[in-house]
Amino acid sequence: MYALAERISDKVARRASMPENGHLSGNRRKKS
Repeated sequence: MYALAERISDKVARRASMPENGHLSGNRRKKS
């Protein structure tokens, strides 16, 4: 169970550290 939590937190950390490089900006442009 801890392994899953670590993976989830790692993904969130990566998204937070690179918001403009990846899916966040693309998703916002597609949605809007």
